[in-house]
Amino acid sequence: MGREQKMDIFWCLTHRTLPLGCKLAHVSPTENGECPHCQGTPQTIEHFASEYNLSRRIWNILYTRISLSGNIPPPNSLDEILQLSNITEPKIRPAIRRLHVFGIYEIWLYYTQSKWGSSVIPELAIPFITRNWLVKALGILWRTEQGNNKEKRSILEHINM
Repeated sequence: MGREQKMDIFWCLTHRTLPLGCKLAHVSPTENGECPHCQGTPQTIEHFASEYNLSRRIWNILYTRISLSGNIPPPNSLDEILQLSNITEPKIRPAIRRLHVFGIYEIWLYYTQSKWGSSVIPELAIPFITRNWLVKALGILWRTEQGNNKEKRSILEHINM
């Protein structure tokens, strides 16, 4: 769960290169382009990142960990995830950006496990797993030299552990 892996997945999302249903349908004859969990729904980047039920759950879990004035709701669109278009306060943008990278990586892990893994993660376990990974990631961030102290303080003061 290295920072580089998370950034790679976020980069692929930003550049619309994640191997999702709609893309896979063009290269694999066995792929129908649908979301594996939402029968009849094309699995687009937008569906994966913000419309898919699991994505919504993960965003809700992560945003309950944020302590901000103004009570910012979870992202509702790809634009809000990538461009932070709903975040107007510059001081919190680094914390939200980091949270979004983490969120997309979590969604990616659950998607790949259900698509190509040997077993599906039970939906009831997802909130606990996601919270535990977030706490672990924040602990690692605090103990490492990744980011300067100002960035670390900004991130950690806005995210409840």
